[in-house]
Amino acid sequence: AALGLPRVLVVYGYSNSQALQRCSALGIGAWRDSHNDRSLVGWILESLGTSGAAAAPSAAARAAEPAPPSSPQYDELTLIDWTTRRTGVACECPSHVAELLLRLQQ
Repeated sequence: AALGLPRVLVVYGYSNSQALQRCSALGIGAWRDSHNDRSLVGWILESLGTSGAAAAPSAAARAAEPAPPSSPQYDELTLIDWTTRRTGVACECPSHVAELLLRLQQ
């Protein structure tokens, strides 16, 4: 990518148009999650300009791999409660966050 920086791709469930426009302006690829893994993999490969054959990761890339995730901080009942709460905020973000966390636990 430009300036030797890695290409950034974002898979999202919810977004507003300003955030998507900002991603586009910064050269960040954005994909609305459709739960279609085959399409997602195709988009990733196309975005990275690679074929199905991936190169072996470098030692630096392997060293930069994230640690395994820790145990969930919130239980399922708490997250479900969040999805049904009404707030004074004109945004569905608490519900979206809870939904995303529930999906990650699956």
